[in-house]
Amino acid sequence: MAKVRFLPSESRRRGMAPVGFDMVYGGDGVATEPVTAPVVARVVETRNGERVGSITFEVAPARLVIDRDGSLAQLVTSRCEDAVPYALMLDAGASGYRGDVIVEGAALPYRSWLALAPDDVGAGGAVIVLIEAATADWPVGAAMLATLRVFCRDADARAQSVPV
Repeated sequence: MAKVRFLPSESRRRGMAPVGFDMVYGGDGVATEPVTAPVVARVVETRNGERVGSITFEVAPARLVIDRDGSLAQLVTSRCEDAVPYALMLDAGASGYRGDVIVEGAALPYRSWLALAPDDVGAGGAVIVLIEAATADWPVGAAMLATLRVFCRDADARAQSVPV
């Protein structure tokens, strides 16, 4: 198993909101791939040379102290106007909003946008996650998402991650 990790200190160094995340990934055909800004990380699964799914991460500013729920819901709709945001909470402690759409004719038509913030609302930022999959049920993606942690202090990054 490997881990993709983006620390709040790295986010600040790049001039972004001081929020970070980590997620455990692994298995046959699962790997990270190079990214360019504003994307900070991407994990993909391929089978027989075809992409099965991907999880892409961005960091965005958000007014979490004043209007946490409204800011996170707006981040989802800013990525996809057709998505209807609904609240969610991840087992690893982050909460936010998710919106799902199906893009007909796309290689990975099942798409979900998540805007997540750590439970400590002092971060002033959110992690935007785009999940793209070839089928409505992507077990590897669901397993990875279950390990996702969002935090606003580098010290939180040292906490034990949940294995896949």
